[in-house]
Amino acid sequence: MVIRPIDIKITGLTVYGEARGEPHEGQIAVAQVIRNRALANNTYPAVECLRPYQFSCWNKNDPNYPILQAVLRGERDIPSIFYRIADNVLNGRVLLDEVDGARYYMTKSLYYSNKRPSWANKLRVVAEIGNHVFLTEEE
Repeated sequence: MVIRPIDIKITGLTVYGEARGEPHEGQIAVAQVIRNRALANNTYPAVECLRPYQFSCWNKNDPNYPILQAVLRGERDIPSIFYRIADNVLNGRVLLDEVDGARYYMTKSLYYSNKRPSWANKLRVVAEIGNHVFLTEEE
């Protein structure tokens, strides 16, 4: 997979928007989900991040959306660690896939509630890191 500068930027922003309050391992895990999706779909990581309704931080009604837009407009910065995480994961410098190929995740509170999305019932939990549950297709 060819990684473009925009992939690192958008993935870093997505990790920031989705997991900035998570432990470092959880931030890496979110980046791994993005990489796994791009590999599985033969697309670019930025395409996967910006696909409608896939990563809630890019939904216009999400509180993170205006923050990410401000960064894209050059009006705000985020800590560089999020871009480093994106760069390291997307370019294969993080060798251990903590999420075992997972392409999906959600908060534990949603997964273990009666509001769990029906699509998640067809998936298997492969990891729980921080406040997230990571899921993959049944084999």
